[in-house]
Amino acid sequence: MKLTRFFLTFFLIISGVIYSFSQGALSSSDLRTVDVDKLSDAEIRAYYAKAVESGLSEGQLFELAKTRGLSDLQATKLKDRISSLSLTATTTNTSGSGIDAGSGDIDRSVRVFDEKLGKVNMQTQSYNRRIFGSELFSETSTTFEPNLRIATPSNYVLGPDDELIINVYGYSEKTYRQTVNAEGNIYIENVGPILVSGLTITEAEAKIKGRFSSTIYKAMGSGATKLQLRLGSIRSMRITIIGQAKKPGTYTVSSLTTLFNALYLCGGPSDQGSYRNIEIIRGNKVIKKVDLYHFLTAGDRSDNILLQEQDVIRIPFYESRMIFDGQVKRAGIYEIIPGENFDKMFAYAGKFSDSAYRKAVTIYQITDEKLSLKTLPAEEFATYIPNRSDSVVVNFAIMRYANRVRIRGAVLRAGDYELLPGMELKQLIEKAGGLREDAYLNGANVLRIGKDLGPENVSFVPSKVMSGERSIQLEREDEIIINSIFDIKDKYIVSIEGEVNKSGTYEWRKDFRVRDLILMAGGISEAAGSNSTLHIEISRRIRNADVASTEFKQSEIIRIITNSTLNDEKSQITLEPFDVVVVRPQPGYKQQESVFINGPVMYPGRYFLEKSGERISNIFQRAGGFKASADSNSVYIRRFQRNELTIQERKELISRLTNITEDSIRKSPKLMQEVNKNYTSLSINLRKVFENPGSNDDIILEAGDLIIVSESSSLVKVSGEVYFPTLIPYEPGTNLKYYVKRTGDYTVNARKNQAFVIYPDGKAEGVKKFLFFKSYPKITPRSEVFVPSKSEKAKQGFSTGEWIALSSVLATLTTLVISVINAN
Repeated sequence: MKLTRFFLTFFLIISGVIYSFSQGALSSSDLRTVDVDKLSDAEIRAYYAKAVESGLSEGQLFELAKTRGLSDLQATKLKDRISSLSLTATTTNTSGSGIDAGSGDIDRSVRVFDEKLGKVNMQTQSYNRRIFGSELFSETSTTFEPNLRIATPSNYVLGPDDELIINVYGYSEKTYRQTVNAEGNIYIENVGPILVSGLTITEAEAKIKGRFSSTIYKAMGSGATKLQLRLGSIRSMRITIIGQAKKPGTYTVSSLTTLFNALYLCGGPSDQGSYRNIEIIRGNKVIKKVDLYHFLTAGDRSDNILLQEQDVIRIPFYESRMIFDGQVKRAGIYEIIPGENFDKMFAYAGKFSDSAYRKAVTIYQITDEKLSLKTLPAEEFATYIPNRSDSVVVNFAIMRYANRVRIRGAVLRAGDYELLPGMELKQLIEKAGGLREDAYLNGANVLRIGKDLGPENVSFVPSKVMSGERSIQLEREDEIIINSIFDIKDKYIVSIEGEVNKSGTYEWRKDFRVRDLILMAGGISEAAGSNSTLHIEISRRIRNADVASTEFKQSEIIRIITNSTLNDEKSQITLEPFDVVVVRPQPGYKQQESVFINGPVMYPGRYFLEKSGERISNIFQRAGGFKASADSNSVYIRRFQRNELTIQERKELISRLTNITEDSIRKSPKLMQEVNKNYTSLSINLRKVFENPGSNDDIILEAGDLIIVSESSSLVKVSGEVYFPTLIPYEPGTNLKYYVKRTGDYTVNARKNQAFVIYPDGKAEGVKKFLFFKSYPKITPRSEVFVPSKSEKAKQGFSTGEWIALSSVLATLTTLVISVINAN
């Protein structure tokens, strides 16, 4: 029956998980709690596909999500996720500007130029950013973006659908707006048709001016009336981009579109496309070949010609490339034109960086049969012709000094210096400003790299070097160390502690007296007795102790009784190095001590102890008694103390003492609290305290004690190896077994005989066994039933070392652990 119930519960849980995954978080009508970072790519794709099937645009999709409660931050994250998955690139562009060059549908392969915006909204494309020039065609670049806010080029060739604005001014003033018709004419009243198609703006202006001066504006001949011609609305035209473009196809563009504009619209060359051999085909003839490197390296826009109707732009495959890596200014992939030498290609990459090795470069080559490597010296850069797929690596310069020596220590200007030819140690010391007054003159060292590259030491006497008695020839990377006299002996100090305001360690000085040290330490504190005598002890080192004696003298103790003004002879005793001065407090001085009481009492807070030996009954009287919500049976004292064991050591000891696993300890919050705490819990039986004040149950308080009164509660917590750990309402007269049954019974890994109850006051009681009979502890409100797990390691006995560790902490173990041991 138990097994059937377990599998039924497991099946329901798994079914719920599967159902929640099948629905998807974004399918909910309430998106306020959705975290986009936790959604899988599959969920994002499914949500986007469903929106597309419903006919929603991307903007409508986000508006709908916001109306369902999706925050602006999560909406932004959702938009970024959709963009990163390139979902927009696979949907149909309902504006008619999408390209599907492979569909065969000419209308869908036309990109419509937006005259108001002057640009086409480009879809995000992936680029190999190492290819030189590819950054111009990224989604953030506007270098080649079409711009309509320009003056009409004088070489612009007119055609059908161009609008001409003719301004007549001077003796006569009038404005004509005429559109070139399909036959290439404009019609002016009283003038007739004028053929302008195929003419440039300059040619058309001269032709119209001639017709006007011979018909309706005679004054144009004398210059009294003048004429100005400019474009109004411009016509659209079709161009075709083929070859290795990111988005090849047929585009409908403005008649002011240039080659660079068209390359921008198509996304530029693909990763396999050429940047240096782009062809413009007009009337089935190649009229121009364009090398974009002229623009990329020199800003030369002379190849950026105006396109005409039916022009074809062809981007072929690249012929050959080479790679520059390492210490160059612009590492990347560069396209080679036949005949270009290495020096010119190197210039495209910016040549050497500041930290480069400049005498040669390393070239890794791919031949027809196998790989090859070439070291190219700098003098051959202008003559070497790169091969296909050459990979050039420019290495670091050797990062070591060719002529450095170092000096540090007791000289005036320590640091690095240039090693001059024939330079000796005395010259270096003089360059460093000479020796300081505190320099140790009887010995110093030169640290050197030997001929076998091993470390060597050269000793010298600074006084003899400076007097010229000895000379030492310096070598590259020598390091000279000259010590100070203070570096080679102990630092003389004196210490002061006790009742002074700034106890600590101070530097010893000649003629340093007790009074001087006390003043340096901020004077005496109130505990020392500001209006009485001072009791001071000085501990002084014994430098020649008779260590052969059984009871030799370890230190000399000097006792001083002086007045608080420190103006007598005894306060003028001279201190020696390493003396320790202790200022004793007055015997009758006592600082206030306090305890705390927390919980539902009338006046919780801090209480100062009135007398020594004050008991808990006195504090409860001063606290005004309990509130209605208090549980008078759950009162205990938390007494803080120093613990010498680590958390892991305490966990292991509790595990062995209670015969339960460390994993079981982690599952119980109360046991983990025992492991981590640095205090002892003392249980209080208030009924006995109030019945017999001053008895052993009426505990004497210590400074810092925390008295905790718990809130009343009718819940019992069950944790550990049960099927459903939870909180259960208290039932009077029940025992441990009742609550274990309420949680689905013991698991197969439970240690039934080791189950125990932790009561609110910190005491514990386990299951007792006599022959074949078991006695289960009774339960009170706010108790915790804990069932530990099985452990093979817990069955083992203690080692000798563990018994020693255990004996040192038994006095500090909590009543919880002791009670569990007694219960077992």
